[in-house]
Amino acid sequence: WREVYMATARQNGSEPDAGLFLKQWMIRAGLLEISYNSTTVTYTSNDEDRRKAFGDSWAERTVKTFGRQAVDLGLAQDSDLVVIEAAWKEWAADSSAIFLYVNGEAIGHKSR
Repeated sequence: WREVYMATARQNGSEPDAGLFLKQWMIRAGLLEISYNSTTVTYTSNDEDRRKAFGDSWAERTVKTFGRQAVDLGLAQDSDLVVIEAAWKEWAADSSAIFLYVNGEAIGHKSR
């Protein structure tokens, strides 16, 4: 999933790991007084409804949106999407499943 998702996002002209580069991009752009914060988003067994909704949404995206683009771009095959969709559904149903990601936020000023 991650490999296909990342490659598809990059083919669409975006950077799925943008949070890693925000501060660097802002420095290169000449911004001043840069502040950077990050937050972690976690889906766990502690909130079963939220975990299931997250996993089910990725299963759906796999077969309806980004996954279709991945196939059209030659980055995946339909059989890959079936496997990825099933894995997300399995994850969503697993009461011990955990998924987390980091969001980055940066603020800077061009001039004082």
